[in-house]
Order: sequence, then C-alpha cells, then structure tokens
Amino acid sequence: MESVINRSLTTTTPRPPPTPTAYICNKTSSCGCGKADVALTSSRIVGGENAIENSWPMIVSLRLNKTTSHSCGGTILSNSYILTAAHCLRQISIVPPTGITIAAGMTNRSDPLQIIRNVDRIYMHPSYTSMPGDFRHDIALLHIDQPFLFETNSNLTKTCIHRIDPPLSTNEYPKNGTRLSVIGWGTLRSGDRYLPEILQQVQVFTIDNEEPTCSDFINNTELQFCAGLLEGGKGSYSISIFQNHLITFFVFQILVKVYLKVYCIYVS
Repeated sequence: MESVINRSLTTTTPRPPPTPTAYICNKTSSCGCGKADVALTSSRIVGGENAIENSWPMIVSLRLNKTTSHSCGGTILSNSYILTAAHCLRQISIVPPTGITIAAGMTNRSDPLQIIRNVDRIYMHPSYTSMPGDFRHDIALLHIDQPFLFETNSNLTKTCIHRIDPPLSTNEYPKNGTRLSVIGWGTLRSGDRYLPEILQQVQVFTIDNEEPTCSDFINNTELQFCAGLLEGGKGSYSISIFQNHLITFFVFQILVKVYLKVYCIYVS
C-alpha cells in the first residue's frame, strides 16, 4: 500500500493543451478579414492545426486539368486576380489556359457552397526559370473569367497589400522574429500523399538568413527570406524559404514551398 501511495504522489499531471491566441480583425476593413477571427496555437507540432471556419476568406484552391483535386494554394489580390506560385503551372499549357479553376469561399475543400471560377489568363514572372532548386521569382498571377463579388458574399475577401516605402530595403523586411502563419490544404508531412479536407494553419517565425540551415537553401537574400520553427530547443530548425517580391508593393501573402504549396500571412 505504501508503495502505491508513494507512486501516486510522484505521478506527473499532464499539461493542458496550449490555448489558441485570437487575432482580432477590424471587420470594417475592405481587405484581410473574415467573418471569424484567426486563432493560432503556439506549437512545434508538425502539420499545424485546423483553421477556424471563415477565418481565411482570401485563400483559394487551384485545380488543374479539369479536376476537382487540390493542386496549389493561392490568395485573392482583387476581384479578378489570384496570386500563386509559378512552379504550380510549369507542367501545363498556359497559352491559352484550359481546365484551370479556382475554388474560393471555403475552409473545407468539400464545401458544396464553394465558389468556382475559370482561369482565362496567366501571367508568369518573366524571370522565373523553373530550374530545379531555384525558386527565385516563383510567382504568377491568374485572371479569372468572372469577378468575385465581395459585397454580396462575406465568405470572400481580398488580401491586404501594404506599401513599403524607401529607404527600407528588401533584406531588412520582415524583421527577424516576426510572427507568420503558414496556411493551405497541402500535405502535412514530407512524403505524405494525404491532403486534408480542412484548411490547415501553423505559426512560424522569420529567421536570420545567415542561420546555417537557412543559408544552405536561399538563392538570393534580396528576393527570399527564411522562416520556420526551432525544433526541440536544440538549435535545429524546421525551415521554409519564402519569396519576397518588393516591386511597388510588398505582398503580405507571400509564396512558400512547403511540401505542396501553401501560403504565409503576417499576423502581427
């Protein structure tokens, strides 16, 4: 009996799961806000967590070859244009585009109320090379055949695009340690073929481009920056390389290649 009592006294109580942090959005804004606020859990778990319904209404699913299968993520820039990754389109005919659709206004990929649009024009970044391992200028704009109506559908919105004025240079922005959110319907783990039905999100942070793990992958610090999570507090990072395109505006929905193409958004 004594041994049982002693054992029970030394039993460790499991820690409660971390509490998600809500990011309150100004619902009167014309961009960047959904019907629900974003809530992110601070976690190092690979794969992320389910997004709250209607919290990322600017995110879309790109579908190729006349299928309903998710191929890449994208973000709504305006009522007629979508931003996506150029490498998503490298193996298909883009002049003219055929069988390419956008599914929007959903958190669940199987939502029967999702809004479908056909892509009728594609603009690839002129400096994109599609060379293996070179993801510089990995950006494309898609024009849809019928504009989105933001005023009549609260499940849709465009992303916010903020002007970055000189003398701030591309390699000074975003600052190290900036909190980001990576979101999409891509595979949750390397080598996994399963695509989640629910939109996934995970919190990451920008990392110094000179960090050894980052410098091995970055092609050009003027065009790219590094972000990820410190794994296990041992100095090793799970990282991703982001495209930082600063032309007239800095696009806050930044392209990222993480297994199956997802997106990154600033949340603070």
